[in-house]
Amino acid sequence: AINPGNSGGPLLNTKGEVVGINSAIIPYAQGIGFAIPINIPKKNIDELIKLGKVRRSWLGVYIQEVTPEIAEQFDLPEDAKGVLVGDVVKDSPAEKSGIKRGDIITKVNNEEVDSPGELQDKIRSIEIGEKANIEVVRDGKKIFFLVKIGEMPTVEEEGSEFSKEKVFSVQTGLKIEAVTPEIAKEVGLPWVKGLIITEMIPGSSADDMGLQRGDIILEANRVEVSTVDEWEKVISKLEPGDTLLLLAFRSGHTYYVPIKVEKID
Repeated sequence: AINPGNSGGPLLNTKGEVVGINSAIIPYAQGIGFAIPINIPKKNIDELIKLGKVRRSWLGVYIQEVTPEIAEQFDLPEDAKGVLVGDVVKDSPAEKSGIKRGDIITKVNNEEVDSPGELQDKIRSIEIGEKANIEVVRDGKKIFFLVKIGEMPTVEEEGSEFSKEKVFSVQTGLKIEAVTPEIAKEVGLPWVKGLIITEMIPGSSADDMGLQRGDIILEANRVEVSTVDEWEKVISKLEPGDTLLLLAFRSGHTYYVPIKVEKID
């Protein structure tokens, strides 16, 4: 058990050796506590002494889990492994090497990657400036990249610059309108394109999957949509129960969201 107030203090073994740093305690649970293994902070000690800060290895991608719904939309097996690249940071190591949004990262240095957390752990274990072999699947083909791992910036800034059409799309549970230059500037969208979500049906698939009012839809089933007509053209081809893969923009980056097409009563 860890005594209250000891978070951040050393965890010792019976020999008096520091084996970890106390990090958290669960109250009212018989003093169950958690500690960070000492090997993790040991790697940062020299940097803290020399630089006064901890540098972190960085690839420069926003990633998400490959769910069965996403696997279906990318023509992958239902049990596909890897992580989906939802967005790539401008001028990052990933962009410079050729990794693109929509790529599925499957291996780092010949080791399989099964989850976003696993990819982050593998990148963190690579020294800044070292090169990593990264395997991705793009359009059903394996592609290999040699990426020079960079240093994670302390502050990321995304640039921004940007006929009001509206439609209430019952099949998707979304009310949308075309992005104007004013809307683009307000949300920090670096392009005057896409459709903004203005309302959502509570309990719809879009609501359940975490879409929010103010999100910008850039693609529907991997087709760019900037007008209501373009949106309706994609939606008209779908049947109730079909999966619609959306590429959404929020808080400076993009990510994929699969939603189910609803039946119109």
